[in-house]
Amino acid sequence: MGSNRKFHPWQIAFKENKEKAQVKVISVTAQVGRTGKITPVAELEPTLLSGATIYRATGHHYGLVKDQGLGSGSVVELTRSGLVIPKINKVLTPAEVDIPNQCPSCVSELSWESDFLMCLNHEACSDQIVWKMVYIYKVLANKDGFGQATIQKLYENGIQKVSDIYALDEGNLMSMGFGEKTSQNLVEQLNRSRQESVEDWRFLAASGVQRRGMGNCENLLMHYSLEQVFNLSV
Repeated sequence: MGSNRKFHPWQIAFKENKEKAQVKVISVTAQVGRTGKITPVAELEPTLLSGATIYRATGHHYGLVKDQGLGSGSVVELTRSGLVIPKINKVLTPAEVDIPNQCPSCVSELSWESDFLMCLNHEACSDQIVWKMVYIYKVLANKDGFGQATIQKLYENGIQKVSDIYALDEGNLMSMGFGEKTSQNLVEQLNRSRQESVEDWRFLAASGVQRRGMGNCENLLMHYSLEQVFNLSV
């Protein structure tokens, strides 16, 4: 049956979501991801489900919002996918929807690509820049402390590239509002990442090209070296 980089298909455990709830949507908030995709997030009336109180759930994409009537005042059927992640199964009572026409981050005009609303201002949209840097650190996985909150604070202080982060010292970080101990820890993590090797597939995946995730990169580099990848034909 083959395998991916995490498991063999015959090892997957299927969990049945029997517990469901009918929940009222308070509002739908637009969020911007690293690729410019605008994701609708449903803010929900607090609901206890499978042992946890759920406040929000993803609406996946604005095509679904438009087709199913996911808006303020609608009622949805909610479960927890894998008994963990809040999931909207369907809209039971539709409501009027609010489709944004401007990016909530940079106010650029949005465009439709199939079912997805997209912000095409890839070079200057602040949320896209922040999430791209967060993604790089997440995939490389060779330094701690560089999560969304840290990257957001660095961006607000004029840091917009990973290369700029590596030029920082403790004094720079403290002048941006980081504490002395936090600044020391961040510099230590940067030094650690300079010394620890990173798998080629992580390096390739960290660049964030769409449809080229960690599994695809690992499979690709089983057949070609990192230097050959950029010259491959279809």
